[in-house]
Amino acid sequence: MEERVVALEKEKTALEEALVAARAEAKNHAEAAEAARRDALAVEKAKENAEKAKAEAEEARRVTEAQRARGKDVVQRWHTAINSFADLVQTDIHGLLAKFAIDPPEISQEENIEVAELFHWIRASMAMARSGADFKCELSARVAARTISAAVCRLLPAESSASSTGIVKAQLRLLRDSCFEWPSLDSLHPEALSALPKNIAKNFAKYFHEKGWLLVDVELERMKDQKSSLEASLARLKPATCAAALPVAAKTEPLVMARAKMAGGKQMMRRRSARCDD
Repeated sequence: MEERVVALEKEKTALEEALVAARAEAKNHAEAAEAARRDALAVEKAKENAEKAKAEAEEARRVTEAQRARGKDVVQRWHTAINSFADLVQTDIHGLLAKFAIDPPEISQEENIEVAELFHWIRASMAMARSGADFKCELSARVAARTISAAVCRLLPAESSASSTGIVKAQLRLLRDSCFEWPSLDSLHPEALSALPKNIAKNFAKYFHEKGWLLVDVELERMKDQKSSLEASLARLKPATCAAALPVAAKTEPLVMARAKMAGGKQMMRRRSARCDD
């Protein structure tokens, strides 16, 4: 009986050891399975990331190709525009500078000209045109002052005449008459002018050069305000309101009659001008 108990104890111990070994092996298998699962998830995620990166790379490639195509199209349009209008721009600038008696700057005569060189030439030409316009504006002010001062000084009585001491309104009204005889070109030359109109023109030119530009800027701003006010008023008017504001004759008068009236008005102006010349 004791031998049987001892044998059972040994068998029990062996079974317990086998159970512990089985549990350890099962635990190792579970850990290996978990590691394998994690590896599989990592591989799947890496695959997804790779697919995403591939899609992003493909999208970036399409965007790059589209940008390259747009850039190529822009360059081609610039090339076509420059080739088509470079000669016209040069001709227009030559004509603009010729109005101010200015020779255009030199430009390369080679067949292929850099775009930067062309724009530098245009910028230099526009600077010269701006200087010429400023000079011609000042010269126009000087000539206008010389002309009006010479015309007004001609109305002054001669020094030997004692019957009048100044200019009367009737004489000044002659200046607005279309038949008024303005000084001739020869009489307006600086060497032909007397001291009084010459000094008046000189002082006016000095004033215009120092302060007259401010008056011009003020006048330009005033004209801009008037233009803005007029545009705002026209924008508020409806077509029906504009049509109602027209006179009935303007609505019903044929175009032929309107042209006939304009021609008659021109003929009347010519007859009046002829009478003034006589």
